[in-house]
Parts: sequence; structure tokens; C-alpha cells
Amino acid sequence: MSKVDPRILLDFAKTERQKEVLNAVISAGSHPKAGKIANCSRQVVDRMVKNLELLAATQGVAPHRDLTHQ
Repeated sequence: MSKVDPRILLDFAKTERQKEVLNAVISAGSHPKAGKIANCSRQVVDRMVKNLELLAATQGVAPHRDLTHQ
């Protein structure tokens, strides 16, 4: 599961697909269920969320590390 609240990651999503997958994670509450909703595998969801977490962290947003603003 994601270390960062996926609602925070929505601000960093650049494509409609990323937003779609994040919204699936938010509504489903888990990556496997989100994969079924978004018609992709859990691994795709995991990778997409991880990449968005890294992008957010490079911009100074990593709440799980006490960085909460850009």
C-alpha cells in the first residue's frame, strides 16, 4: 500500500490515466482492488503510485517523512 495518501498524489498526476488509477486507489482502498477498477494489474498500480510518490518527494512533499509542503 502507498505510504502517501493518494489524494495528495492527485496534485502530481500529469495524465488522465494517472488520475484514473489514483481515483481507483482512493475509492477501492487497496491496490489490487484499484487494479480491477482501472483494468490493470496491481503491479501497474504499485509502480504508478511509487513513481508519483517519488515525483512528489522531489518537489518537497513527502508526508511520511514529515515534508508536507512544496
